[in-house]
Amino acid sequence: MNQDVLRDISEKYCGLLRAFLLSPEGNAASEQLQLAHHLGGSLVMGRIAPAELLGIHQAAVESLANCCPALPLAQIGARLNMPLVTMYQAYESAFRERIAVRYQDLAASFFCASGEQELIARQIGDVFNDFNTHLGSIIGFAEMVEDELSRKSSGQQSLHLLMQNLTALLKAEHAIQQRIRSSERQFRTLVDNSPDVILRYDMEGRCVFANPAFTRETGLMADQDINTILDRSANRRWDDESCSFGERVRQVAATGVADVVVLEWRHPQGHLVSHEMHIVPEYDADEQIFGTLAIGRDVTRRKEVEFKLRHQANYDPLSGLPNRRLLGDMLQREVASAKKHAYPLAVVFIDLDRFKDVNDSLGHSVGDQLLVVAAQRVRASVREHDLVARLAGDEFVAVLPRLEASAALTRIGDDIVAALAEPFQLGEHRVRISASVGIAIYPHDADTVTTLIGCADQAMFAAKGGGRNGLAFFTEDMREKSFERRRLLNDLYDALQEGQFELHFQPALELQSGVIHKAEALVRWRHPAFGMISPDRFIPLAEESGLIFDLGRWILQEAARVSVRWNAQGTSPFRKQISVNLSPVQFLNGHYDAIVMDQLSLQGCQPDLIAIEITEGLLLDDSEAVRSQLNNLRAAGIQVALDDFGTGYSAMSYLKKFSMDYLKIDRSFVQDMVDADSNKAIVEAIIVMAHRLGMKVIAEGVETMVQAQLLRDAGCEYVQGYLYSRPLPEDDFLNFAASAHSPADAAAAR
Repeated sequence: MNQDVLRDISEKYCGLLRAFLLSPEGNAASEQLQLAHHLGGSLVMGRIAPAELLGIHQAAVESLANCCPALPLAQIGARLNMPLVTMYQAYESAFRERIAVRYQDLAASFFCASGEQELIARQIGDVFNDFNTHLGSIIGFAEMVEDELSRKSSGQQSLHLLMQNLTALLKAEHAIQQRIRSSERQFRTLVDNSPDVILRYDMEGRCVFANPAFTRETGLMADQDINTILDRSANRRWDDESCSFGERVRQVAATGVADVVVLEWRHPQGHLVSHEMHIVPEYDADEQIFGTLAIGRDVTRRKEVEFKLRHQANYDPLSGLPNRRLLGDMLQREVASAKKHAYPLAVVFIDLDRFKDVNDSLGHSVGDQLLVVAAQRVRASVREHDLVARLAGDEFVAVLPRLEASAALTRIGDDIVAALAEPFQLGEHRVRISASVGIAIYPHDADTVTTLIGCADQAMFAAKGGGRNGLAFFTEDMREKSFERRRLLNDLYDALQEGQFELHFQPALELQSGVIHKAEALVRWRHPAFGMISPDRFIPLAEESGLIFDLGRWILQEAARVSVRWNAQGTSPFRKQISVNLSPVQFLNGHYDAIVMDQLSLQGCQPDLIAIEITEGLLLDDSEAVRSQLNNLRAAGIQVALDDFGTGYSAMSYLKKFSMDYLKIDRSFVQDMVDADSNKAIVEAIIVMAHRLGMKVIAEGVETMVQAQLLRDAGCEYVQGYLYSRPLPEDDFLNFAASAHSPADAAAAR
């Protein structure tokens, strides 16, 4: 303690006691009480030690005894009671205030979790409880001063007790300081070693603290100006570009509403890292905001995973182009922009011709390589800002905004066609394909995304129908055909339930005997408004819509029922097999063999009374599932025929892998046998090959007796065609069968 300060307090203490002793009894001046109050505060703020306070008191008593020898000690005690109580009360108040300020500052300096702040609050509460206990003893002692000082020796002992109480109070303060310093070290260790970035800001948004984790992430040293850290991070970015990070910090300080911002930093090693910064307000003991705290968790890995998932959801993994989903979103925005700014927009639909042939002959790996190169060629054929997406399989879509001249659009379409017609060098394979391209224009052809793509798709089919390797624009005629197609598809859903389908039967005759060997069941749709509709029109719709499964089950069920009825009639002129055509869609769906057996069982039909006809394309799948189903059918006694052989595929290499009973020569070869020796040779070769593989041959499309004779000479067993009969309703077919006993009779009966 500074001796001048100690001397000043001693003089004030002695003067205070003397003033009270010399004043009229019971008439203490208010200024003297104020002096006692001020003196009590000075004892606290001056950090007077207990021993020093005792010395001051002893010196004051001795001085007063010398000055007032006539006053009895009892009167001295009475006179000193009031100033002592006042001084002790002032001491208590000042001590409480000093401790409260000190520990509030300590608590406010910690930036830790809320649970740790609550711990500090409890510790501060404990020390105030100690203060109350000790100070209560001090005040109580002061009230007994008069009696204690009347016995000088015991008064001295009580004064020593007072000093002991004060000493205990100071020890309690020291203990809580030690506990707080220990907690502070723990919190400092936690903050310094936290992997999370921790930043602290004042009310003006100035950064006043940054922990080592922030230094590690930014490469800035702790002694640099942390108020400008964010401005120096050129690679930072946040979710809301309209509001800077500093403004977000100040908003939290002003409103008390927490915020979350994702920042991206350039790591000292060069890579980018992302941090999710949680900005929260900080409150003082009076629940007033005095700053903000920003704690950032490294979310780099999470952001990478999120980006990867978004990319997988929106981009084709093979070509890297936007997929159907992203195309829809982007085209929606493009259409909205075109509408707002009144400019045209073209959608180009691109389908690769004969791509399936490449997959089937060279394998899917080569097919994938072709798709990648094709995507690159389409991308290179359009402008840099145009959108190119892979819709599905071998279909691509390009979106071309702001093309005012149709000539420019035609040029781009022709460039795409030409680029895809160039040979593809895929490893050791040199492949040639072509492309059919359809174009629709907004708003002339359509004004919605779905309709626009649909129009471009229809134009593409028109280009494909026109010979492929070409370009077609959408027209109103296509719209009318599309409307008719949609209407037909809608009617198709009701046709089965309303009984609009019926079976017609075409005979297959044995050439040598003229006997009808079997009948082929062919489905017909008798539409209530349009009359009889060709299968060429509604079968593709049934396959696309999935109705082929219900329709195919009905055909099989009806054929089995007819076969049972025919063979149950002893007098029926026809007691043979009925063939049912099978769509590859049905077969590839799996378990069709079980469906066939179930339907035959339900109708009570023997398996040898039904035959299944499949197309060559089904064999190209060459899967174990297809082979297994065919083998199961034949094992059950159901015969299998290969229909339309020789059209569209080179399936001869697959024939030896599948066991079948009949091979049907397509009508396109039969019809030109008379005029083209090459076709005749092909037919003869097919017949020889089929016989070598253990199959019998049925020739389709026989229309003349000359064709029939050539087929007989070539060894063909059975014929089918208009020379004998068109497909007929059941009753007409039975009448025809009753009158036909030879090829000539059959031809005459038709």
